[in-house]
Amino acid sequence: MITQILSSEQIEEYVAKILASRQRSVADIVEQGRLLGELRKATSHGQWNPLFGRDGPLRMSVQMAYDLIKIARHEILSNPEHALDLPMSWFVLFQLSHIPAARLEKLIADGSVHCGLQRKAADILVQREIGRGRETLRGLTKKGTSPPR
Repeated sequence: MITQILSSEQIEEYVAKILASRQRSVADIVEQGRLLGELRKATSHGQWNPLFGRDGPLRMSVQMAYDLIKIARHEILSNPEHALDLPMSWFVLFQLSHIPAARLEKLIADGSVHCGLQRKAADILVQREIGRGRETLRGLTKKGTSPPR
């Protein structure tokens, strides 16, 4: 992958767009992650990390940026058709990003995931779903079948 060195003006444009998209809606959270992903790909070594932290212009951690990128890359969380059914908390969306797309879509359809879902309930839901995935894999391997890849 070839990265280019962005000018300070180009970086400032990204910073302004990212700050403008701060948590007004699920679509804004997704847009923020998309823009951060673009910026990450476009920056060269040494340009990315200084944008973060208390003194960085984005005023967020690098880890939060990666979490937002993961939300934007999740096919269900980034689908505008589901925006009204999803919570407006970036952290809850990040928790939900650990659930495979097909399963998350079913959880939205049955009402388990909804716009009022809180952090603690989301954590319980994600842990249950991760456990369900492990049980499925255990069941497959007990039957002598290879787990899906």
